[in-house]
Amino acid sequence: MRLLKKDSLRAITTGQLLDLSQVKDPVFNQKMMGEGVAFVSDSKVFYAPCNGVITFLAETKHAIGIKSDKGLEIIIHIGLDTVNLKGEGFISYCREQDEIKAGDKLIELSNALFENPDIDLTTPLVITNYTALKNLDIDSSRQINSIEEKVITFKT
Repeated sequence: MRLLKKDSLRAITTGQLLDLSQVKDPVFNQKMMGEGVAFVSDSKVFYAPCNGVITFLAETKHAIGIKSDKGLEIIIHIGLDTVNLKGEGFISYCREQDEIKAGDKLIELSNALFENPDIDLTTPLVITNYTALKNLDIDSSRQINSIEEKVITFKT
């Protein structure tokens, strides 16, 4: 009998944690990409939620793909419609194929452009292959004060 081990994903930034249903984009709120949470960050820095490898970094730096060391396929999408910024104001601290550890700095926002209230920086953290997980527990709708906080727990 194989024992299931409980694992988790950590917060990618500080701020308000939301249920995906609250994201103002049907791709995320209807869970077309997968299951997860979203962050309304009070910081301009985004960190790795787990150990793994960067599988994708959008040319515009607004989206990152991660394959966790537990086999999860994760997407971090910084803001909604931020692809239209064409990378302006995004500083990347990672490249495709980089090995990462939970808490590593991935992206920083450096531009006053992000203070514009017309830019929605709601940031989904989505597990695209979530159906392979057991006992998926998603924590949402609370304040995140540290990137050490667990936001999703699961068994593999």
